[in-house]
Amino acid sequence: MRHTVTAQAEQPVWIDGGKGPILGIVTTAPDAIGNVVVCAGGWHGGSTNANRMVVRLARRLAAGGRTVVRFDWHGSGESPGHVRFFRLDEPEVGNALGATALARRHADLPTALVGVCIGTRAALAIAADIPNLHGLVLVSFPLPTARAKTKRAGRIGAGAALREAVRPAAVRGWFQPATRRVYVKFVRLKWQAVTRKLRPRRTAADAEVQRRTAASVTDLDVLVSQIAALVDRQVPVLFLFGDQDAAYEQFVAAQDGVLGDVLRRGAGNVTVDVVAGDLSGYSSLDSQTAFLDIVTGWLERPVPQS
Repeated sequence: MRHTVTAQAEQPVWIDGGKGPILGIVTTAPDAIGNVVVCAGGWHGGSTNANRMVVRLARRLAAGGRTVVRFDWHGSGESPGHVRFFRLDEPEVGNALGATALARRHADLPTALVGVCIGTRAALAIAADIPNLHGLVLVSFPLPTARAKTKRAGRIGAGAALREAVRPAAVRGWFQPATRRVYVKFVRLKWQAVTRKLRPRRTAADAEVQRRTAASVTDLDVLVSQIAALVDRQVPVLFLFGDQDAAYEQFVAAQDGVLGDVLRRGAGNVTVDVVAGDLSGYSSLDSQTAFLDIVTGWLERPVPQS
C-alpha cells in the first residue's frame, strides 16, 4: 500500500506535559477511525526519532485513517525544560498522558499507544488509565534481568547487598553479559550512595544527583504486573525487537519466570515479533523498513468501534 499525507495535515501544538508545556505534532486523518500516540525514544528527539522514523510512521498511519500525536519529551527537542539524563524507572508519564488526552479530545475513538525504548515505559505506565485502548506496541522494550531485585541501590543496606551478591544465582549471573551489566551498575550506584553518606556535600548539583541516585535496577515484578493487567483486559500487545537488541536478550531471559507465564496466558492477544539486526537504533535500512511495515500493519488491523 502506498502511504501519503499532505503537509496541511500536520499541526504543531502545545501539550500540558505535567511539568510544563511540551511540543507535540498532530498528524490528522479525514474521517479518522482511531487515534495513535507515539512515545519515542528519549535520546533521539521524541517527535522525530532516529532517521525521522516517527515522522514516517505518523504519516503512514494518518494515510490509513488514524490521527497520530507525537511529541518531544520535556527538556528535549523543541520542548522547554532541562533534563540531565532519561531514566528507565522514572518515565515522563505526564508527557504521555498529556499527549493521549489531546488525541482523545479530537474524537472518542479507539486509541493505541506506541512506545520505543524508554518510551515503552511511559506507554505501559499509562495504559491502565486509557479506556477503549485498542492496542499497545512496545519496541525494544527494556527489562531488568530475570532475577533483578526490587530494592533500590540507595536503600538496600550494605550487609544485605553483600549477602545478595554471593547467592549462587547472583554468582551465575556474572557469566551472563546482560545480567553482569546490571550488577556493575548496581555496585556503582550503591558505592555512590555510601560515599555520599560518609562525605555529604551541600551543592545544588550534588542535591540533584542525590535525588536521582536511586535505581537503574528496576522492578521486574511491577512491569510484569502491568503487562498482566493488559492481558486480563484482553488488550492486544505487540512486542517488537531486533535480534541484536540488548533489550531482546533481557526479554528472552525474563521469560523463564513470571513474564513467560503471562505471555502464555495472553496467547492470541500478545504478539512477540523479532526482526534481524539492531532495531533499537534503526541502524540499517532493513530494520527501518521492518519497523514501519510491522507496526503499521499491526495497528491497521480492524478497529472495533465504540
